[in-house]
Amino acid sequence: MTADSEILEYLARHPQAQDTVEGIAEWWILEQRAQASAVQVKAALERLVARGLVSAQTSRDGRVFYRAQSGGASRGVGVRPVT
Repeated sequence: MTADSEILEYLARHPQAQDTVEGIAEWWILEQRAQASAVQVKAALERLVARGLVSAQTSRDGRVFYRAQSGGASRGVGVRPVT
């Protein structure tokens, strides 16, 4: 996605928004990218859970927490254990 489309998408959701170049870069575009990144991270985590490399635990409030599957992450391709 280009900066042009990110700005237009933000303005479509917030038609009264206005800001400086710095504010737009920091708040509008980073917000868009964080949202897109969250979607990509969720998809990656779902793949890792399916492969048995990561486990998911749902908390009482419904949020899902992810962690290395016991011995699983070290089996991943190109993954080195933290020392």
